[in-house]
Amino acid sequence: MSRTKSSAGDGLVVARGAWQFDDAVPGVFDTHISKSIPGYREGHDLVVKLVRSRMQNSGRCYELGCSTGTLTAKMAACSDPDRMAIVGIDQVAGMIARARIRCNAFANVSFELADIVSHDFLPSSVIVSYYTLHFTPVSTRADIVRRIFRALQPDGLFLLFEKIRFADPRLDREMTEKYHRFKKSRGFSDEEIRCKEQALEGVLAPRTESENLAMLGEAGFDHVSIVFSELCWQGYLASSQPVSG
Repeated sequence: MSRTKSSAGDGLVVARGAWQFDDAVPGVFDTHISKSIPGYREGHDLVVKLVRSRMQNSGRCYELGCSTGTLTAKMAACSDPDRMAIVGIDQVAGMIARARIRCNAFANVSFELADIVSHDFLPSSVIVSYYTLHFTPVSTRADIVRRIFRALQPDGLFLLFEKIRFADPRLDREMTEKYHRFKKSRGFSDEEIRCKEQALEGVLAPRTESENLAMLGEAGFDHVSIVFSELCWQGYLASSQPVSG
């Protein structure tokens, strides 16, 4: 398996073949991902804005695929530590280790090394999946979202951010080309972009906007809004009740 080292300043080595979140990834994850996804850090701020009022209430907040705990820490900073428990879940031990260090000052934050495909969620008021679900097998996603819906309290919120594909092949190619130009503007070479695309084939499987909305609706979410959209990346706010505050 040949490998190519990123020249975008993040030190990430991308293997040609199946992408894996192995031991090399956690140390460079934050730098790499913020350069790779449009509005990645701004999306964190948007999530915090959308959940801030809930974080002062009693309950539980899950972050699915918490990686190094960057978003976890931002949500913890606006939470009531005596009322809201925040649980980060990731299946990579190195990510959990870094997340625990980052969130060490927050007594109401804990982490679980687990796979969300089979995890049993406890009753919750907020669940966030920030560019995580699209790494799970497509055949498991509807069940994951149904379990999320069942775990949420009646006024709970589900924040789902995903890479999407477009049903129209020509539009999909056009948006992919625009996304590649974005990555080149952030310092990635053509070779790095091509190798990353090959590495993610069969690992990251985006669905269309319509498919994501249908999946959320079929799980029981009656109120879904698109709160972020940039190129082939979208964020959805889902609830079983109208969202206020």
